[in-house]
Amino acid sequence: MENKKVILLLHGYPQTSYAWRFVTPLLAKEGYKVIAPDLPGLGDTANPVSFDKKTIAVLIHDMMKADGYNDIYLVGHDWGASVAYSYAAQFGEEVKRLVLMDVPPVGEYLKKTPLLPPNNKGLWWFAFHQVHQLPELLVAGKEREYLQWFYHNSSFKKEVFDNDTINEYYRTYSQADKMSNGFNYYRTILQDINDNKAFGQNLLQMPVLAIGGEHGLGQLAYNITKPLVADITGAVIPDCGHYIQEEQPDFLVKELIQFFSK
Repeated sequence: MENKKVILLLHGYPQTSYAWRFVTPLLAKEGYKVIAPDLPGLGDTANPVSFDKKTIAVLIHDMMKADGYNDIYLVGHDWGASVAYSYAAQFGEEVKRLVLMDVPPVGEYLKKTPLLPPNNKGLWWFAFHQVHQLPELLVAGKEREYLQWFYHNSSFKKEVFDNDTINEYYRTYSQADKMSNGFNYYRTILQDINDNKAFGQNLLQMPVLAIGGEHGLGQLAYNITKPLVADITGAVIPDCGHYIQEEQPDFLVKELIQFFSK
């Protein structure tokens, strides 16, 4: 096998591996072997047996193992960050360093999220997406508009999400079951909370970097992840919303290379 450091990039919702299109060539240019799959059930992949993050992490680990990758640098964004945490908790001896982007591991804190926050920026979709069949019913025929709402409302550099970009995401999410699959990532949250409670009994031992967008979650990923790991560093990306890898790819790659080079 080629003697390169292997980086595994895991995207979030409502994105696909296309989210890493700016980051992948920059990391490859630095000599890394970069693997950026679609999460199971999203993009152009088949449906998994379950959408809980413990199961998703096992599926991705099996894929990496089959390809002979036993020593990786792991980066996750949004739901990809939750999957990455589960991956690291289950297969920590194979993860050299872990990066969580703008989302901390799912935990009890979600149960305490206010329904009517003072800033009117509550995560309403966390509850809405868990409702059985209703999201599918209401977004049917409006999938592109629904996806676009997230891209434009959770980003700071909104120009990144031009028509071509939104069309590519819509291409995959408009396929059969894909919108439901996206919602299904939320429908296992209670299971994820229980699984992460068990994982949290043992601190992650690999170095962890928690990155937030200045106009995204900022320091929140760092603050919530800190009690779960033995060695953590935090970083905030300026002029950036939630979609760090698309809004500030150059800044992000510099942070990753610096962290992976230690």
